[in-house]
Amino acid sequence: MDTDFLRSLLLVAERGSIAEAARAENLTPAAVGQRIAALEKQLGCPLLSRIGHRAQPTQACLNLLPRARRIVEDAALLASDLDDQGLTGPLNFGVISTATGSYLPHIMRYMKEHAPDVHLTITPGTSRFLFEAVQKRDIDVALLVEPPFPLSKALHFQPVAFEPLIHLSTTAIAEESEDAIAEAIMGSPFICYDPQSWGGAIVAAYLSDRGLMPDILCDLDGPDSILHMVEAGMGTALLPLWPGLPVDNSDLHITMIPDARYARPVGLISTRLNEKLPIIQLLTQSLMDIAAK
Repeated sequence: MDTDFLRSLLLVAERGSIAEAARAENLTPAAVGQRIAALEKQLGCPLLSRIGHRAQPTQACLNLLPRARRIVEDAALLASDLDDQGLTGPLNFGVISTATGSYLPHIMRYMKEHAPDVHLTITPGTSRFLFEAVQKRDIDVALLVEPPFPLSKALHFQPVAFEPLIHLSTTAIAEESEDAIAEAIMGSPFICYDPQSWGGAIVAAYLSDRGLMPDILCDLDGPDSILHMVEAGMGTALLPLWPGLPVDNSDLHITMIPDARYARPVGLISTRLNEKLPIIQLLTQSLMDIAAK
């Protein structure tokens, strides 16, 4: 059975259209249709239900998709089995939103230089979503906020950065003190880093420890979105100082909170028994390079 045919089937199932799958593979829809027809003939059952321009997997197809995905993934790893260094093949890499515009470009350049035969697939998401994806082995490794609970022995977290907490506003604070920051938080609408998120829980702890109950405009699980709202004059916020934050923006006033207890720990999480370990170690090194600069 041709693994290229299985890959086409997976793409049709994921995208719901033969045309979309063909576009992704740089093939004609007719070629993808012929591949599916060949699989249906080999397996002796229909794999797709076609309605107009859409193509939905049949129940038989849904039953075989997990094994088909493993076969395609294993075939892609054949080249890496011949690589003594283990720096060949695909890697599904999960990344939180603040890392896509800061850490990720450096990682991509570093990997292209040191491991050009590694093919990265980037999966964006929240820390919680990416953590669960690593647990289920849907992705190989993720750059996220450190989970606020003990990890099972099957998982490994490697911290790569501790992003200090800062106060953001469009109005300068007269003095950089805890009292002045508290006054600024309480004196303006507060755009809250969602306390249900792992990064937002750090902000919630800071407010609770100081007995602050600001007038919350809204909760958002997205520091970059909160930043834009502060820039638009909607209120103030407490956020981690991630590398992509525009500290040179003259309209934005940043006040550092020096207490290291409220820094956001960011790092790589993966399973300990992982055939992609050499690539993950290289990813770690690329992030350590950023921290050293």
